[in-house]
Amino acid sequence: MSVHEIAPIAQTLHSRYGGSKMAVIIGCPGYLVATKDCKDVEGDAAKKGTAAHNAAEFCLKYRIMDAVNIIGSEFYGHTVDEEMAEGINIYLQYIRGLMLKHPNATMHIEPKVTMSSVAHVDDNVFGYIDCLIMVLDEGVLYVIDFKFGMVVVDVKDNSQIAHYAVSALDTYNLWFRVNKVIGVIVQPRKEHSDGLVRSTEFSIEDLMKWRDVIVDAIRKSKEPDPMRIAGTHCHYCPKRGECRARMLYTVTLSTTLKPNGDMTDDEIAVVLENIPSMLKNIEAMKEHALSISRGGTIPTGYKLVRASARSVCSDPDKFVNEMAAVNPAFKKEDSYWPGNMKGKTELKKKRSKEEIEIINKYFPTPDANTQLVPLSNPKSAINTDASQAFKGVIL
Repeated sequence: MSVHEIAPIAQTLHSRYGGSKMAVIIGCPGYLVATKDCKDVEGDAAKKGTAAHNAAEFCLKYRIMDAVNIIGSEFYGHTVDEEMAEGINIYLQYIRGLMLKHPNATMHIEPKVTMSSVAHVDDNVFGYIDCLIMVLDEGVLYVIDFKFGMVVVDVKDNSQIAHYAVSALDTYNLWFRVNKVIGVIVQPRKEHSDGLVRSTEFSIEDLMKWRDVIVDAIRKSKEPDPMRIAGTHCHYCPKRGECRARMLYTVTLSTTLKPNGDMTDDEIAVVLENIPSMLKNIEAMKEHALSISRGGTIPTGYKLVRASARSVCSDPDKFVNEMAAVNPAFKKEDSYWPGNMKGKTELKKKRSKEEIEIINKYFPTPDANTQLVPLSNPKSAINTDASQAFKGVIL
């Protein structure tokens, strides 16, 4: 067994047309233009996924046979726990099983692969494969992608795997040395009918067709005003809260544009598939509306108000003791509803001045955030226009 090209842990350089973005770009040519000014925000789930990748790479690089041995180690700000170690082991065992099955195979860990055959449309199309195994004496290439997330990733018709496969054939000049490419998804934390490890086979002809699809997507994305097209690929798009195409798609799916009758089974199936993206779109729209309102641009018919904020007792035991010290008749059960503590307002009823001071001490008023509400809401609006603060003042 030979091991080559162990790249540094935690890659930071990414291509605009990288494998992880290709499905979105194929589905929505306008994605790159729409999001060019958006900051990449890495959520906790993404960070945990990167940590798992780095830990798995570490195990392969240093030939650590059991990820249990790195429990407690920190990668990318996350500490490896039993769950992460178990998931990494499933990935490691699959790879090592392949290497035992194919003793003449060559393994490449996190290699950078560049799709040079599409340089006529863009010369910066590349990506990093989690694990690439070449079995050249059998004419087979394995492209293995480790997924640690909880969103199901299907291996069939997977543009990311196809991107990596084409890029690998280009990078290592294997178009005429390989008969097929096996794409593999290892996703240990999410059950799937095809198992935690699932694969698909690409012929060379299949990958030539995928290359044409990628070339077409890159060309369309570079048009002066590329079309935005909505779909399930909108799920993580940072513009999903203000994109007209996304909202129209959500509304279309909600109404099916048919005024009468019941939805067909096929229509229901399409809506069910898109519900996660539809909900993301609606939540993002609300967040965007709130953000621009805080900046002074409030949608017609709405106003910005202070949100209600509930005070929470900072130390229930000390609170009860101090209340009992000034009022011997006060009992612990007086401060509780069945199952949870009473609120600040309820506790203040029929209390002495000294008792109210204790309540205020242990129930600090939290900072109230702002929220967007219809004009019919009885709460007073917050003035977001600084110029109004000087209205009537003669300078």
